[in-house]
Amino acid sequence: MNLFHFQNPISDPVIAFTILLFIFLFFPLISKRLRIPGIIGLLIAGIIIGPHGFNLISKESGISMFGTVGLLYLMFIAALEINMRDFKRFRSHSIAFGAFTFFFPLILGFIVTHYIFKLPLYSALLYSSIFSTHTLVSYPIVVKYGIARHRTTSITVGGTIITDTGVLLLLTIITSLAANNAQWYFWIELLLRFVVFLLVVLYVFPIISKWFLKNLHGDNGLQYISVLFMVFLAALLAQALDIEPLIGAFFAGLALNKLIPHTSPLMNRIMFIGHNLFVPFFIISIGMLIDLSLFFTNIQSLIFAASILVVAVFTKFLAAWVLRKLFHYSAEEQNLIFGLSTSHAAATIAVVVVGYEIGLFDESIMNSTIILIFVSCMVSSFITEKAAQRLSAHLTDKRKTLSPIKEDRILVPVSNPNNLKYLIDFSIILKKSSKEIPIYPLTVISDPKKAQSMMDSFHKKVETYMVDAASTEHVLHPVVKRDISVVSGILSAASQNHITRIIIGWNGKITTSNYFLGTLLENLVRKANQMIVVIKLNKPLEDFDKISVYITNDAEYEPGFFESIDSIMTLSDHIRVNPVFHGSDETLKQVKMITDSKHGDTYGTFEVSNKWKEMQKGPTEITDDELTFTILARPMSIKFSSDIDKVTKIFSKYYSKFSFGIIYPAVDEATTQIN
Repeated sequence: MNLFHFQNPISDPVIAFTILLFIFLFFPLISKRLRIPGIIGLLIAGIIIGPHGFNLISKESGISMFGTVGLLYLMFIAALEINMRDFKRFRSHSIAFGAFTFFFPLILGFIVTHYIFKLPLYSALLYSSIFSTHTLVSYPIVVKYGIARHRTTSITVGGTIITDTGVLLLLTIITSLAANNAQWYFWIELLLRFVVFLLVVLYVFPIISKWFLKNLHGDNGLQYISVLFMVFLAALLAQALDIEPLIGAFFAGLALNKLIPHTSPLMNRIMFIGHNLFVPFFIISIGMLIDLSLFFTNIQSLIFAASILVVAVFTKFLAAWVLRKLFHYSAEEQNLIFGLSTSHAAATIAVVVVGYEIGLFDESIMNSTIILIFVSCMVSSFITEKAAQRLSAHLTDKRKTLSPIKEDRILVPVSNPNNLKYLIDFSIILKKSSKEIPIYPLTVISDPKKAQSMMDSFHKKVETYMVDAASTEHVLHPVVKRDISVVSGILSAASQNHITRIIIGWNGKITTSNYFLGTLLENLVRKANQMIVVIKLNKPLEDFDKISVYITNDAEYEPGFFESIDSIMTLSDHIRVNPVFHGSDETLKQVKMITDSKHGDTYGTFEVSNKWKEMQKGPTEITDDELTFTILARPMSIKFSSDIDKVTKIFSKYYSKFSFGIIYPAVDEATTQIN
């Protein structure tokens, strides 16, 4: 076969796929060089290779199918990335934005299309609904800047599903009215279909998915396939019930949201494959619809397109502006909401194609819509890129004012190799620094006779978990120390590797010797100046429904207090629950200042109490679904009290059956030297 003589469009799948991979690889690089959003580069690539460009590849060659897959995948990961804790907290914000972004464009669009351009009633009403739609084409941009879980993103995604659901339901209604099929029972049937869909997806699907994920544990490939199967099963169910499939994919993401940890290998695979393969297919498929010649050949279409473009962009800006004034958002947050909600693609295409097929729209309206899609996607990409960049920089600067960012280096001492996995998983969740900086699993060998067997066992275990760590792009660097004292071995490894945080499993067994000489934990706490996190888990982190944090009085004066609270926030973000903080009024004021810097002023629940005193008498309200953390001062710290020195004995006596964590904030070296 001669590679340099082929027909257009290309029918050879090898050549076609090679061209697509070339686009996926080089167009984002070129876009970055030209300082334009990568999405714009992919849209332009779609125009170039599409039927209105060089006609290199036909949509029927698989682009259409993978484009649809990419759209459903995009809706799924948008729902999967929603911080449900924030979504519940800002539910009223999402509902308000969904109402604004649905009704403002619908009303103004109807006035323009019906009274100015004289479209018939049903045609004007259906076309006006196009202005209400928005597709999260620019969503990969907020992921790139690390603000996918920011409240404005959650609010916009929530508003997206409200307005797109409203538009697609309106499409169903108008289609039936136009065909004179809207009998009296139509409304009841429509409501019943939607209720059945929600009940199955939100209540049955999580049970099935949980079974798959549990029984396929350890086989990440099959776990991924099971998730993908549930997504498309939800889309198929929606389609069978005459609901748009993208709504099915979105609600599948909501149903699986709690089941897939944010930092897990499974989530890494979902995001990696989606953002690097399926979503680019979707964006290119949109570009292939665009015919730039329409800008120059049909003046009537151009005037209509310009008018609807102004209406579409202005009303989305108006919705974001009113939301900002109502809930006191910053300018960057307003622009991010505006940018994300400006692009029109998926639901727009669905509405206009159906309208064209049933005779409500003609070809000029179709052409004008394609222009709307192209320009709105460009405007959305540029505005989102700029807003996300500023918001990300602002959040970073705000955190720096409270605590300077340090290179996070985590040491994980292990005495029982069977505990290594959950300690490594826990460390990956808490780790703040670059993924290139390794996590250091450590074993200290104090018995020379067992040295070789212990080393072999340790390295074998670490090698097993290196694969899982690598799937989340983290690195493990095993450390072995020979020392007659385990504490001395830990301190030596911490010093040599510049460790900032030590994470150890709980071993609260009280023997006669450590009753008088102190446990390993007590001795380590007295001699190490790094933050120490002790953790005991009876089940996977994702199964906890509540995090309670008990803070001793004046613990806020410890040098590492900010990092301690930040660790709690990172953990609560992972399992997507709101923590409840207990402490004195002064302590909680400092905690709230820290939480506000990261999540805004509605994060967490604060209860003024002296729960630490009550905890010393034994558990009263703790449940199996609750993860309890206690933040304590160090011995010889200026805020240390003798009660805190009894922590090992208290937890061993009263809390051995529960899951809990103990955090000792970092201190300066002077404190440990005094010890």
